[in-house]
Amino acid sequence: MLEALIGLLPALGNLLKDKSRRRRLQDERGQRAVESILRAVNETKLYIAALSRGESRDADREDELSRRWTETAAALHGIDDDLGRRCRLKGEYWANPDQWSEHQVRDARILLTEVASDADALLGWSGSGAGHAG
Repeated sequence: MLEALIGLLPALGNLLKDKSRRRRLQDERGQRAVESILRAVNETKLYIAALSRGESRDADREDELSRRWTETAAALHGIDDDLGRRCRLKGEYWANPDQWSEHQVRDARILLTEVASDADALLGWSGSGAGHAG
C-alpha cells in the first residue's frame, strides 16, 4: 500500500504544479502573460501567412516579432520558465532568422506549432499551430 502511495507522488506533484500555474495565470501578471503569448503566436501566424501569399520579407515586422517574443518570455518568467526560455529563443530567431537552421529550430523546440501547442496546454486549451519554423 505504501509503495502504491509513493508511486502516486509524482502525479500528485504535477497536479499541484498545474493548479499553481493556472492560479498564477489568473492574476493580473498572468493575464498579461496570456495576452502576450496569444499576441505573439497570432502576429507570427499573420506574418507567415503573408509570406505564403507571396509578400516579401519585412525586416521591420521581423524586428517587431523579435521584440514581441522577448516580451512574452519576460511575461512568462515564474509562470512557465521552460516556455518562457523558448519564447526568448524565438525572439533571438526573429532577430536574425537567416542564422538559424531548421535543425537548430527543432532542437531548441521553437517551431511555432510546438510553442503554440505548449501555450494552449498552459492555458488549458487544445489546438494546433502553424506548421512553420516561424
